[in-house]
Amino acid sequence: MRLISKSLVLGAVAGACAYATAGTIAPGNIGRYSLESATAVGSGATITLDGNAGTAAAGVATYSAGVMTLSANNLAVTSTRLRFTSNRAFGSADSHAATMNCSATTVANTTMVYTLSNATSSSEVIYDLTNRGSDLTTDVSCDMPLLGFSKSGFASTGDISVGANIVNINSGFTLETVAAVKLASVGSAYTLAIASTLDAVIDVSQNRLTFASGMDTAVTGLAYSDNFSVTVTPSARSTVNGDFVRTFNLTLTAGTDFGYLEEPTGTTGGGSCTLTSGSGQARASSGTLAVTTSFDCRTMTLTAATPSATAATTYTVGLGRSETTSSTSSSVNTASATAFAPQAYSAVYGMTGGAAGAQTLVATTTSQAAGSWTLNGTSVTLQYIPVSSDTNLQLFVSNSGAAGTASFTATNHAGASCSGTLGAVGVGSTSLGSALKRALQGAPGTGETSTCSTTFASEGRAAVVLTTTTPSAATRVHSGFSKSDGVSRQIIVNSGN
Repeated sequence: MRLISKSLVLGAVAGACAYATAGTIAPGNIGRYSLESATAVGSGATITLDGNAGTAAAGVATYSAGVMTLSANNLAVTSTRLRFTSNRAFGSADSHAATMNCSATTVANTTMVYTLSNATSSSEVIYDLTNRGSDLTTDVSCDMPLLGFSKSGFASTGDISVGANIVNINSGFTLETVAAVKLASVGSAYTLAIASTLDAVIDVSQNRLTFASGMDTAVTGLAYSDNFSVTVTPSARSTVNGDFVRTFNLTLTAGTDFGYLEEPTGTTGGGSCTLTSGSGQARASSGTLAVTTSFDCRTMTLTAATPSATAATTYTVGLGRSETTSSTSSSVNTASATAFAPQAYSAVYGMTGGAAGAQTLVATTTSQAAGSWTLNGTSVTLQYIPVSSDTNLQLFVSNSGAAGTASFTATNHAGASCSGTLGAVGVGSTSLGSALKRALQGAPGTGETSTCSTTFASEGRAAVVLTTTTPSAATRVHSGFSKSDGVSRQIIVNSGN
C-alpha cells in the first residue's frame, strides 16, 4: 500500500557537504503550515489538530533549493552509500525520491546518480551510488532528495531533525558524518473545545414560550437566547500563511426538533423551518448558519471560514426569541409563537483545511453532548384519551412538592390543536379527569379555559400533553377511563417531560 498520502514529504536544504570535511544540512523555509495531513489528538469534546508543515494538496513541506557538495578529492571512491537518519519514523520506500542527482553544471561528464536502496527502512533512508561520470575532477553539487515521513510519527509536537553519513560500501568505513539538524517543527495548530452548552429552563407557567432561567448574553438579533459555543484556539507554534484556507464546521442536532422555529400556519414563518422569520429564531455570532428544511427540522449547521491564526475565536449559536416587536414576530409571549420543547442536544464539530478550492476534512469530533432544555414543571404526554358522552376520564396528579396549576394542549385525529387550563394542582392527589373532558368538548367549567370547539373531539379521541407547574421529580400522573358501566379501563401511570 502506498503511504505517500499518509506521509509528510520534506525537501531538505543541503549546505556544503564534502568527504574531506564534515558536512552539514541547513534547515529550509516552510512554505505553509498544512492542516491537511493533521491528525486529531485526544478524545471527547476537545480535539487538537497536530498540523504538519506542507503545501496545499499533497502535504509536502517545501524548502528553498538545497544542494550537497561533494569534494573532488573524494570522488575516487566508486562505491559509496548515503544514509539518512531522523528522530521521526520515515515513510515507506515509495514516499521518498527515487534518486539523488549530482553534477558540476559547467563541466561535462560529471553526473553522479544515487538510487534509493531496497535496504531503506523506517529508521533510515539509504541511497547507493549507481552511476558516476568519467570526468570527476571537480566538486559536484547534489540536489537533496525528498524524504517521506510516516504520519504516525507526528502524533506529538516537536522538531523534525535529519542527519546523514556517507560510507564506503566495500570497506564499511564512514567517510563523513553529517550532524542532525532541525528541518521542521510540528505543533498543535488548533484546539477546539466546547465553551458553553445549552441549559435553559423552559417556563411552563408562560406556556413554554420563554425561559425561566439559563439565558446567556443574547446573540445579535435576538432578544434573549441560550447559547452553544465552541472555542477554536491556535497554538503558539502554528504558522498559517494567508493563502491557506481553513474552515470551522459545526452541526447541532436537536433530540426532537427545532420546532420553536416553526410558526403556526398563517403567521410569519408559515409553518416552515426558518431561522430568522418568526418569533422563535436562531442566530450565529459569526459565520453562516443554516437549518434543514426537511420535515423533522432537527439539524442546524454553522460554517465559518478562516479562524484566526493568532487569537482564540469563539463561535456561538444562540437559540431564542427575536428582538423585533411586530405582531407576528415578537420577543414576548404571543399567540403566534411556537413553544420551546424540553429535549437534549448533540453536536459534531471540526475543521477543514487546504488551499482555496481544495479543502479536505481534517478532523471532527464524534457526537458530543451539547446540553439540554428542561422544564420548571412537569409535562406528560397522554397518547390516547377517549372522548364521548358515556366516557368518564380518570386523570390523577400526585404531587409531593409545591402546589401549582395544570394546562393542556390537545390534537385530534385530523391534526387540529387546541389548548386550555384545568385549574389548581394541590399537594397530594388532584383529580382532573372531569375538567379535561369538559375542556376537550369545548365546555370548560368555572376556573377552567379551553380553545377547543364543541366538535373538536367528535371522532371520539384525542392526544393530550398535560403540563403542570409542579416540580417534575415530585409529580406523577395516572390516567384511564371508564364507560357508563362504571368499570375502569386502561389505568396507566404516565410520567416524563
